[in-house]
Amino acid sequence: MGCLQSKEARPGLGHQHTGKGLSLSLVGNGHSAGQTHPGAGVFRVDSPADLLSSPSGSFSGPLTKKEIVSRITGSSETQRYEVPSEAGSYSLEYAYISQRGYYPESLHKKNQDTYCVQTAFRSPDCCLFGVFDGHGENGTPCAAFARDRITELLKAHRSLTSDPEEAYRDAFLEANKMLHRAYVDDSMSGTTAITVMVQGRFIYVANVGDSRAVVAERTLGGANGHPNGGGAEANGAAGRSPSFSRSSGSATCGKIANGAGRLRALDLSHDQTPFRRDECERVKKCGARVLTLDQLEGLKDPTVECWGEVEDEDDGDPPRLWATDGLYPGTAFTRSIGDMVAEKIGVIAEPEVLVRELTPANPFIIIASDGVWEFLPSQMVVDMVAKYDDPQEAARAVVQESYRLWLQYETRTDDITCIVIALKGLDMEVGAEAMPSPQVLRARSRSRKSIFDADEGFNSDSGSPKAVEQRRVRRSLSRAKRKAIEAIMSSAGADDGEPFVPPKLPPKTQLERVQIDEAVRSNFLFAHLTEEQRNRIFDLMEKRTVSPGELIIRQGEHGEHFYIAGSGRYDVLLHPESLDSPSKGSGGGNNDLGDTVHTYFANDDMKPCFGELALMYNKPRAASVVARERGELWALDRRAFRTVLMKASSNRELLKTLRNVEVLKALTAGELQRLADVMAEESYAAGEHIIRQGEIGERFFIIKEGKVVCTVREDPADEQEEPRVVLRLAATDLDPYFGERALLNDAPRAANVVASGAVKLLHIGRGTFEDVLGPLQHIIDSNRQRRETQARRASESRRALKRPSVTGVASVRRDQVKWLSHCYTTRTTSVGLVRVPRKKDPMTLIMSSKSAVSALGAQEALVREVSLYRELSSSLASRFVPPSVSNFSDSQYLCSLINCSAACTLDDLLFEPVAEHTARYYIASVLCLLEFLHREGVVFRGVCADTLLVDTGGHLQALDFRFAKRPGDAAEGRTFTLCGAPDYLAPEVINGGGHGAAADMWSLGVLLFLMLSGDLPFGAHGEDEMKVYNRIVARDFRTPTTWSTAVIDLIDRLLTTDERERITLHQAKAHAFFKGMDWDALDGFRSSVPAEAADRVERVIEAKQANDAQNEDLVGADDYSGDEAWFAGLW
Repeated sequence: MGCLQSKEARPGLGHQHTGKGLSLSLVGNGHSAGQTHPGAGVFRVDSPADLLSSPSGSFSGPLTKKEIVSRITGSSETQRYEVPSEAGSYSLEYAYISQRGYYPESLHKKNQDTYCVQTAFRSPDCCLFGVFDGHGENGTPCAAFARDRITELLKAHRSLTSDPEEAYRDAFLEANKMLHRAYVDDSMSGTTAITVMVQGRFIYVANVGDSRAVVAERTLGGANGHPNGGGAEANGAAGRSPSFSRSSGSATCGKIANGAGRLRALDLSHDQTPFRRDECERVKKCGARVLTLDQLEGLKDPTVECWGEVEDEDDGDPPRLWATDGLYPGTAFTRSIGDMVAEKIGVIAEPEVLVRELTPANPFIIIASDGVWEFLPSQMVVDMVAKYDDPQEAARAVVQESYRLWLQYETRTDDITCIVIALKGLDMEVGAEAMPSPQVLRARSRSRKSIFDADEGFNSDSGSPKAVEQRRVRRSLSRAKRKAIEAIMSSAGADDGEPFVPPKLPPKTQLERVQIDEAVRSNFLFAHLTEEQRNRIFDLMEKRTVSPGELIIRQGEHGEHFYIAGSGRYDVLLHPESLDSPSKGSGGGNNDLGDTVHTYFANDDMKPCFGELALMYNKPRAASVVARERGELWALDRRAFRTVLMKASSNRELLKTLRNVEVLKALTAGELQRLADVMAEESYAAGEHIIRQGEIGERFFIIKEGKVVCTVREDPADEQEEPRVVLRLAATDLDPYFGERALLNDAPRAANVVASGAVKLLHIGRGTFEDVLGPLQHIIDSNRQRRETQARRASESRRALKRPSVTGVASVRRDQVKWLSHCYTTRTTSVGLVRVPRKKDPMTLIMSSKSAVSALGAQEALVREVSLYRELSSSLASRFVPPSVSNFSDSQYLCSLINCSAACTLDDLLFEPVAEHTARYYIASVLCLLEFLHREGVVFRGVCADTLLVDTGGHLQALDFRFAKRPGDAAEGRTFTLCGAPDYLAPEVINGGGHGAAADMWSLGVLLFLMLSGDLPFGAHGEDEMKVYNRIVARDFRTPTTWSTAVIDLIDRLLTTDERERITLHQAKAHAFFKGMDWDALDGFRSSVPAEAADRVERVIEAKQANDAQNEDLVGADDYSGDEAWFAGLW
């Protein structure tokens, strides 16, 4: 038996042998790379290029290539072992790599990851693979100890072959006890462990902690879903796939994942952290406090679970376990080996065990520490591994991509370990009784019912885990990097229209930067920024010295600055009379500022912040702030903040190219942006084939850098025939793309495409495209049907508008209109139901007060809204946007008569929650409305129960386009203005980095939640805006368990923080919640309105008409004598 081991491993285990049926035992730690130990097999890394020639070979970050190599240990090449089996022998081809982490404050910190690879483990048909991730001061010896003891205990266990689950459980628990008694101090140190034991055709997976094992499964049917870890969406993939180059190494064992069909990732373990509801509740029952560091330090409310149930919003501050009587142990996991102190609050060593049968549909297994899974989802890792011929190259690619992502999003890297096991020759023999589909026999933790319980955790039909969401990867929220500068709506310009010129300020010291960073760490406005953006913003903060009694902020005045107090004491004063009147309290001295309601103390340990709303929009200050002693402040101008957010690289050229692709013409701007986000980058060397003539096409390519040449042969199979050049393409061409038909079908490629020099390409496969947007052919067909239907309806509507009953109202005056009931009023406009002469059915009147519009300086906004509304409604393409039939004015009002009978707002019907079928009807109606608007390039931002209307027949109507905007191609379909109902704002709107049509889908999720519960998900009406915004960004809401599974899933997918993962409009229409919905009938107002809705509309109309019959003048009725040029031509 051979042994490759670290300094902590036991020497003298014999010689290395890889013969069939004999044992190869490998264990190691990253810090021993390149060393030979007594009795160990020889392993040395001789060439840095060998370990740096894959995906991120050009990326070394703060380390040189030589320094990176010095941190790497693992297999020097792929190993092979033949597994005997009654159903026929097969081989394991495996490789393993571990890279020591980079910690700037501790450059020589040892690798706390270790691994084990043992073939012929007690019997020829048994092999053991494992990864152990240590933590704490003694994490390295703890991991090595657990690795050695577990392998020893398993091998000696009497039930290893008859009951591997029992053997696993006993081995883990006994190893934990032995570690407590050993020389290693494990009071505040320990290790997580993930092991995969291959026994014949079955695998037994035992997990403690947050490392992970994943098996790839081939799906011949091209299923779109990825259960439990499948797909970028299911795992929280970070938008664009990571960049990596195509492997050019020689194939040692054939493609790792050769064969037809797509691969999906199936997680064989589930991370045991407080993000898991069951684990969180278990440790709480044991006395643990579960808090983030920010909560522990008082920066966040400790009574609110601000981390939600996923990890994409934790900003590197996950929930941790704390004792009730102190600030320890602070573990971010709920199970481990060691951690003696943490055991007292529920951290246990009992593993969750899964048993699974291997089939020909399983080409490989991946085992890795959480250094991989922190930024890479399971599906993405499976997709990466599948691209390589050699497990050694695949493991190297995963480790290096993980390293790159750590340094992209962090200033350090974790230890990173990955084992890739290719399964070769699993094809069943003729007559074999083994089932072709995977069988999950048992998956449980004996101490309690696990999420992997055989009765509840798996689908018996598919043999696959239920869609229990794995922890989501962390990701960059630097969406501003791909957004264009939108000059018109940007608040980055000065108030006088001049561009913002950053002030020349003295450079900050490192201590000042650290203090500023700590002060804004928990502020949601800074949480999504990259390190580069944060540093640029810190550079623009101006240091001010204040004197006792100096007024910093005055209540009611419009603020432009956000403040961080470096030192001093500051009182917050509130004057009740100036809450509704900005002019109150704005003059004179400081004696009229009101009562002190709070005091900020700034010192070395506490740097309070105030005035953050000024960074979002120009809103009157809610209170005054006065300095009570000499102190120092850091001030940040809103224009500086917004400038940094919008000065970023753009996807404009990529989007321009996508818009020119003929087969993509049916996609909206938002869908094109989504597509751009998920395109991966790939590099090819000169002369390398990108596409071969005759092969089945699956990917579409765009040239990012370089040139390609397209060639054809008369006989594609004749390699001797000289290919004929038919086309040359370059990145600088107008249409630098090829292979687009692969997104539609499996047709053979019509030509070869070869790299002319070094080439960088962006690409997307049909499978990924369908995961993100759905089948392209379906989108094209739906778009064609939609256009035909809209043309037919527009023709019908034009005929209806020519009827005398409609044309007869063209010359109506306001004094001829009888007010019936009021729908709603804004500061400038009233909307209500009116009776018009010679018209049987009532109509809707929109009245805007000239004097109110002028007083607020809203002339341009009103003209823009009305122009957009009339443009959209005049097309008659959507029944949800009815046309205006008469526009007139008088001395007081600008009026529009709309051809619909608006009865009330949607909110008027929600005096109590509605049934799911009623909510389904209205949410589906909003989807139809949004589909029309998004096709027109309009971001609505008006999905809100307070402004969406319902007509007398119960149908949805949209007349309020105050917040709607058509950003246009120059802005890449995105806008930067913060506007809309605060409770409905999407996180990207609040963060200020720009937003698009996906923001409407978030608002739709809020509306659905409100309709079913009667409450808003992120706060009550009128609650403090900052609290609401914090909850939105943190995704802090709870869904009632009494709702149907379909509606819970839809809300969860609509209220997804990262807009790139949020469900799209087309995906939403195909969701199970809308099963059986006749979309064409709904869009044409031919669907029956739910009886519950019809009844409520009738009740609301009766109440409104009784109260509002005499109440017409709902907005300022003063005569207007000002300039009328601003509305000339519209009224």
